[in-house]
Amino acid sequence: MTAYDAYAAKAWSSTLDVVIPDPIGVIGWSHGGTAVLAVVDSACALQREVVRPGTGARPDKVGRFKVAVAFYPYAHSVSEPDTPLLVLIGARDDIFPARLTPGLKLDYAGSELERSLTKYPDSCHAFDVEAVGEQGLQLDGHHLRYDPRSTADALQRTSDFLRKYIGARDPNPASPGWSKGRLPARAARAHTTVTLPSHLDGRRHAVP
Repeated sequence: MTAYDAYAAKAWSSTLDVVIPDPIGVIGWSHGGTAVLAVVDSACALQREVVRPGTGARPDKVGRFKVAVAFYPYAHSVSEPDTPLLVLIGARDDIFPARLTPGLKLDYAGSELERSLTKYPDSCHAFDVEAVGEQGLQLDGHHLRYDPRSTADALQRTSDFLRKYIGARDPNPASPGWSKGRLPARAARAHTTVTLPSHLDGRRHAVP
């Protein structure tokens, strides 16, 4: 998934009757999380030029997202951040190392935008993928392991961050809208969030 995919999805979802078009967020996992870091960088302007539905072949610039969340991304530089960002990563991630994330603090230092980073000391890559299991597994020489405590905290932080910027409802994990390891689905006309999945599988959380 790329930043272009995110903006194309934003352009499309903005046309839906069930979506409030302006306050749209984006969440990405792993490679999708890496794409989120390009999404929040206004220096990547060309990736915001997409063909809007119903406009033929004429590319059009899509406005920025209201908020962004990146689960265990490869933390590359963000030259010109223009979106509040939440990053959630395991300190023991050996695919996209957490040691790269401090650079994001410097990238956001000259901006008034919020940048929040949470590192989970004992968590690995894909810590929120329940199918991986708490015993973990090896993938191409890298260790993956599900961590339910980190997952619960990450989902709560994500819900709070989205609620702060786009008014996401049901922040309480005990509410009926939640199921284990998933964020609440939304009904009726609502704010929405574009999701960029992990390379691991097609499974991803429902989002507010």
